[in-house]
Amino acid sequence: MFLAFFVLDRYCKKRPHDACALHVFGLISEQLGHLEFAMERISLAISILEANYEETEDPQVERQFTMATSNLARLKLSLQDYEGASGSFESILGLLSEEDEDPVTKALRAQAQFGSGLANFKLGNLEAALTMFEAALETAGDNLVIKGQVTVLLAQALWAIGTDEFKENAKTQLLEWLVLLLWK
Repeated sequence: MFLAFFVLDRYCKKRPHDACALHVFGLISEQLGHLEFAMERISLAISILEANYEETEDPQVERQFTMATSNLARLKLSLQDYEGASGSFESILGLLSEEDEDPVTKALRAQAQFGSGLANFKLGNLEAALTMFEAALETAGDNLVIKGQVTVLLAQALWAIGTDEFKENAKTQLLEWLVLLLWK
């Protein structure tokens, strides 16, 4: 990873308007634990992609913009900027059509709903968190990885509410996912 970091650093200094390279540089920086630096690189990539999209209205550029914004929102969660993360995830959801059945779009939508739920959970907005987790479960469909992550956080949110009814619901959610996992 260090080699890739240094190569991309050099490359981005020579080509500071390459959104793809900046985005990848941000992701590698994140893996190395440089979260603030990663946010800066991805934010630059987003600015470039946004300007490019305004000129071309190319759907491929829009998809790249959405993915970069999703990664930025995830970084904001990592840095405990829950308000910022929530706003970024809402922006992503505004870009993704609910009618689009493309697997990549569905995964992005489920992850944005999941991230929004997590941000709301951390902000103490339990009802909003539950709504987003449930939407993510529905959107995830047969994607067991996303469904499992959402189920665990949904159970934590239900448990945090504290009533016996919600605790029972949390146990039920986890058991249903476990059964689904075992049968696949």
